Amino acid sequence: MDRTRAAERIALAYYYIWFKPERWPTKPGQGNAALEDVHPILGAYDSADSNVIAAHVEMAQRAKLDAFAVSWFHQPDWTAKLERVIEIASGRNFRTCIDLEGDGQTLDAIHDALLHYLTVHRDDPRVLRKEDVPVVLIWGTWQYSPQQWRALFDRLEAEGARGYFLPSNQMDPSCLIALRGLEIYTLVDTDDVHALYREMATNVRAFNQTDEGKRRPAQFCGTIMPGFDERKIPGREYGPGGAGWREREGGEYYRRTFDAALAAAADWLHVTSFNELDEHSHIEPTEEFGYFYIDLTAQFVERFKAAGPAKPEA
Repeated sequence: MDRTRAAERIALAYYYIWFKPERWPTKPGQGNAALEDVHPILGAYDSADSNVIAAHVEMAQRAKLDAFAVSWFHQPDWTAKLERVIEIASGRNFRTCIDLEGDGQTLDAIHDALLHYLTVHRDDPRVLRKEDVPVVLIWGTWQYSPQQWRALFDRLEAEGARGYFLPSNQMDPSCLIALRGLEIYTLVDTDDVHALYREMATNVRAFNQTDEGKRRPAQFCGTIMPGFDERKIPGREYGPGGAGWREREGGEYYRRTFDAALAAAADWLHVTSFNELDEHSHIEPTEEFGYFYIDLTAQFVERFKAAGPAKPEA
């Protein structure tokens, strides 16, 4: 059975293909300071390297993940790397979808990007699919109204480019008239994850009781995150314990976010992230943590899959 076509709960991780040799610091005080304390076991890698992509897929499979959500801009070099990820992943029975980097893009530019991707991959069994169309995540949905998104998706459908559109980081239930779910990308500003997830899940299930929701049911995508630290990214410096910084606590923070997603009966599990190394939210194996977070993810995904559809906590 093709697991990505089955009616099951998917576990995916955000995957970034922007790493080039020049992004890595060569010595302290030079280059990208945010990467000074992150040392992937693959070394200072290039995201375009087929061997690197293959190794990442194998790591993700060890983590029991189903798919990567690949950060993508509609540009030739990004598209070439995306297609390489799709090809290599599919050869290992692993799936991909895109997380379109739509923030700051016009609706026309977003339309052109989605039209390209959905035309190329309309019938592609290698990509993650739901309701027999490609899954598409979109970053930046907050910049346009739900009505504008609905009009855009209707236009694409009329052009033969249907997709299953999910947001990256969108918690407003009014968006469900267009988008097929609610999700928060990073939990760094959230102190009570359980309460937030109860609210998001309740909003999704309330929508699904409406006439529109019965025609186009939405889902709650529960994000789990091992930690976060963006203080070395220029312009993002914050104090300890506040926005921009969540300690890993030896895996306990990751466990708490998973417990909240499981308690709220998340439909899909989203890992932030596989390799957003600048923000230190990665589960990718490093010299600092080894495979600890990969193997912890595998435990979580097994529990998530074994639980099956369930009632959320009261």
